[in-house]
Amino acid sequence: MDYKLILHRLFKSPFFWIALFIVCVAPFSLSYEFIHMDEMYYSDAAITMTKTHDYFTPRLPDGETRFLKPILTYWLIAGSYALLGINAISTRLPFLLLGAVLLYLTYRIARRISHNNNVSILSVMLLAGNPMVIQSASRAIPDMPQTVFFTLGALGLTGIVASEKPNKKDTWTFYLGFALAFATKGLPAAFFFGLSVLFLLLNPWRKYKLTDLINWPAAFVSLIIALWWFVLMYYLHGQLFLDSFLTDQVSGRVSEQNIRVFKNFLLAIISIAGYFFPWLFMALPAIRRNYLSYTKFSAERKMFFALTLLWTLTMFILGTFTVKFYDRYFFPVMPLLTVLIAKFLIQYYSKRKKRIIEILSYVFIGILGMLILLNIYPMIYHRDFAGLLLTIVLGLLIIFVAILLHRNKTKMVTFGKMVFPVILSYLLGYFMIKPIALPTQARQIADYLRKEKLENSEIRFYDRTTVAAKIRIETHGKTKITTPPLDKEGASENSDIFIYNSSQKPNFDEDLYSIAPIAREKTQFLVSDILFPDKTPDTPDKIKTFYLAKRIK
Repeated sequence: MDYKLILHRLFKSPFFWIALFIVCVAPFSLSYEFIHMDEMYYSDAAITMTKTHDYFTPRLPDGETRFLKPILTYWLIAGSYALLGINAISTRLPFLLLGAVLLYLTYRIARRISHNNNVSILSVMLLAGNPMVIQSASRAIPDMPQTVFFTLGALGLTGIVASEKPNKKDTWTFYLGFALAFATKGLPAAFFFGLSVLFLLLNPWRKYKLTDLINWPAAFVSLIIALWWFVLMYYLHGQLFLDSFLTDQVSGRVSEQNIRVFKNFLLAIISIAGYFFPWLFMALPAIRRNYLSYTKFSAERKMFFALTLLWTLTMFILGTFTVKFYDRYFFPVMPLLTVLIAKFLIQYYSKRKKRIIEILSYVFIGILGMLILLNIYPMIYHRDFAGLLLTIVLGLLIIFVAILLHRNKTKMVTFGKMVFPVILSYLLGYFMIKPIALPTQARQIADYLRKEKLENSEIRFYDRTTVAAKIRIETHGKTKITTPPLDKEGASENSDIFIYNSSQKPNFDEDLYSIAPIAREKTQFLVSDILFPDKTPDTPDKIKTFYLAKRIK
């Protein structure tokens, strides 16, 4: 069997990279150890929807409405709960699968605009190894669905750019993609839709007539998809809904402070450079060379190049003038920017670039191999034999692939040699933190509540609201968790059951309650804790203990 040929064919298949992405990101994503602050709003509201069967008005556990974002993200999670039950896996699974969809849509865009399979495969490779994509596939927030729908709209837009007269399929895709993006995160989709239409009408290379771009059935359906929820919420909740939504989308976002704008400007540059390192720096000479020979480009190529830069520059400006900069603001433009970079890398591939990529790939493989060796002893110490076996298999796989790839000097395999270990590193990272980070404090608390048959109780929780959200998920939505303020005198006097931690204790009469330790949380994670667990014992300053107080009857 010719393993080198098989590996070469795998590396040139988009589905191999999509499958590798899912396999390597899934354990980290679905373990629900690390949670983004905003995730709790969507999971809590989805649990409330599942229990009340009100799937139109997002509500937090205390009944407060939340209109900051449109309905589609809540529905993704609530639909997953309806199919798979309320648990950690079902919370994030839709976003992991949407990550795979994003990779495929990017492949289709690259194929459509470049007519080159190497550009298409490299686009998937680069995006699959991009940290922004990986972390967004591990967060149950609107970023991933918004970017998927932006990219769906961009696929239709690319089809329009690639043809002299738009066809119905492309205009349908263009309209529906941005309508779904609007139903996910609101006004940014409308802004970029309008910007793209203006570009098609006014660009100097191939101007389209407005009548060519209008598809009335698609426009009608898209308007319904985009606006029906907003109309319903305004009808049900009036000005409260409108004020809440517009504050989040407009007035609460714009900064007028020059220092903050300058700081955001620097952060934006660092974000773009960091997420596309080292590919962007390799592509810069090719971009300069393309600029010098710009007049020789086809109209299609000029339009795609200009459109990608227009999207990126616009997002750059919008991100710079915000009250607080988030690197994920650039996520919707990353697929197009990835295709553009891949096109330059393939078109101006050279022996010098090949040598740089090979050196970097062996550096990454070497680092990955060292981490695997360093990870063996901690796994033996923690008796995590399943993780140990998988780590050893992963190490042998890396050695096997490295040997096969060493003699294979084809263009795509050279790129693949660098991306492959980057994606695998996320799987290894999960195995490294698993012994000390799992089970989470929320799972420990949920297990105790089940054991003591308290999971259907109403419990006050004195700690972070994110931990409370994780407990709701771990108890499958059965436990009613409230999070009152800690500084209220006698806050727990009317509570039969409450949970607090060793560093935040509410005021209560301990003689009236039985108190039991129910969970431990490591508050400090050092490299030595992972690599040399026997040399770094847990001390009180590193551990937070959770206690359950139950009224004595």
